[in-house]
Amino acid sequence: MLTAIIVNDREPRRELDCSVCGKKIAQGYTRDLGTRILYDCFRCFSVDEVATEVIMGSGDQKRAARS
Repeated sequence: MLTAIIVNDREPRRELDCSVCGKKIAQGYTRDLGTRILYDCFRCFSVDEVATEVIMGSGDQKRAARS
């Protein structure tokens, strides 16, 4: 199942910060398709996914909590 999309050479419409590291999102970012959260890079997305899985568990519980 596709959970994220990597956007190249495009900036978000408003100035936003990465939800993991706080860095300003410039050209190129990763968007979580389920929650629409933006990350400045795929590494921050994967860190957040691992943290969520540790806290919430995997499977249906995780998908329900993030949607």
